[in-house]
Amino acid sequence: MSDELLAIHRKIKSTEEELKKLKKQLSPNSTEYIFSSAVLVKRLLEFKEQERELEASLSEDVIGDLPIDTLVPDEPEEVVPPTGHQEPVNEKLRLILSGKDIGRGSIPIRTLSSILHSLQSITDQIAYSIQRGPLQTDYIPAHVLRQSDLTIKHTFPGSFGLELVPAVDHASQTDQPLLSQSFHQLFDLFSSSQDANELLEQAAAIGPRTLNLYRKWMNFMVEQEVSMAFEWERPSQEAYRFTANQDEITSILKAIDSIRIDRTEELESIGSFVGMNLRENTFEILEQETNTVIKGRARRDMLLRNRGFLGDMSKLKLAKCSAQNLATGKNLVLWHLIEMKPLTTG
Repeated sequence: MSDELLAIHRKIKSTEEELKKLKKQLSPNSTEYIFSSAVLVKRLLEFKEQERELEASLSEDVIGDLPIDTLVPDEPEEVVPPTGHQEPVNEKLRLILSGKDIGRGSIPIRTLSSILHSLQSITDQIAYSIQRGPLQTDYIPAHVLRQSDLTIKHTFPGSFGLELVPAVDHASQTDQPLLSQSFHQLFDLFSSSQDANELLEQAAAIGPRTLNLYRKWMNFMVEQEVSMAFEWERPSQEAYRFTANQDEITSILKAIDSIRIDRTEELESIGSFVGMNLRENTFEILEQETNTVIKGRARRDMLLRNRGFLGDMSKLKLAKCSAQNLATGKNLVLWHLIEMKPLTTG
């Protein structure tokens, strides 16, 4: 038995043990159990498929060692390309749905289509807000939509489980793909959604249209009595997870309803680029007219492209979003750098 096959056997055994522990630790009806068990079952099936492929490959190797006169094919064999090529590893978004009218592997078409449409629409809007700031618009450019497109790869065991992948292969990109940035923002939104003060900053970043789509999505989940669980799996990085049952989704709606976005606008200004943080994708600009420092967010590629102009005067295009927590009266102004052009002299 090869080392690779032994390793797969160990992974299968370990996953089976995890499933047994899960059954003892959690209630079978809990959202956490439904989500975690579905992910583990899917992983187990993948390992068993790898096991079958390896065993078949080893069997072919044994046949290949037999004397040539014992191998008499009925007809010429098709030439098969080398198997050394590995399929690019991309990120995956797993979604598990449970609740009213949702059974194991079955779900009403209206429910599924509405949820997937909401997810894709929010992902598109977040992608646009990363590019252009929290401006409200019905139009999203085609090049942004292409980068945020999601495709259903397959379903898997659970109340109802789906695995979604990028429609465009991002594995060869050196910079963080726009879809990855959008997922990061989406999970930040999820994790802050039950606290209105935390949600306030996220709402200012994504803008009023995205927040309204999120409200409609959560309203639909409550009306249809659907609970949800997400897992975002990224190559060589820790997975992000989020689960919400009906009570938690109701709390999310309460927090969303306490947020008001008063105004979004696009402004032009002249100022000096005085600071940036590439880890947080933030900037600081000293505005010439008011002599005040504006702090906000920007695309990482824009910051990288302009970092050589630190201290220089530039012409700036900015998006400004003003938001308020109606429950506490807290106000927030968030700035997003849309465009930056160094001023030339002479």
